[in-house]
Amino acid sequence: MRVTNLILHIVTVILMLPDLLFIGINTLMGLGYLSGYELIVVPAVCLLFGAAFFFSTIGGPIQFATYKKTKPGAYMRGELITHGLCALSYLLAIIYLIRIALHSSVTGRSFEYIINIAGFLVCLVGITVTVVGSRSNKRANVISKAPTIAQGIPGVSRPKFCPNCGRPTGSTGDFCGGCGSGLVR
Repeated sequence: MRVTNLILHIVTVILMLPDLLFIGINTLMGLGYLSGYELIVVPAVCLLFGAAFFFSTIGGPIQFATYKKTKPGAYMRGELITHGLCALSYLLAIIYLIRIALHSSVTGRSFEYIINIAGFLVCLVGITVTVVGSRSNKRANVISKAPTIAQGIPGVSRPKFCPNCGRPTGSTGDFCGGCGSGLVR
């Protein structure tokens, strides 16, 4: 799960670079021409893209490296926040492209659509991997912490031979390898 998330962070960053450059350059060039509502929205979108890019490039590898030191819950929350920020950024870019297409006669932006939709889908895969991974981790922890029958009952030992078929039982397992009958009652 962690390696998959790291790969998804790398793909997200690669797909986000063109958008980040485009938004950053256009924001810097247009700051003098913005007024009212745009003066708040455009820098906010630029900051959102910057935060998503920062958390994906810096946060992803840091979380990967410090996974054993941090609690799994904190790791999962960090991953969900990072993938969520990136998904929101891509969604805003897609909405922006749709708005341009509706109010303009300019065509030929299919490459930008493909990149942004691919990035959005990668973020959704990251969210899914994190959620599924957290559920499987919880299940694995419950199974690994569950005591075996012989450990749960004090004073019960395993017989050396199966009481049903007489075969040697070995040192592990709660069932006979030959007939399958339970060794600990």
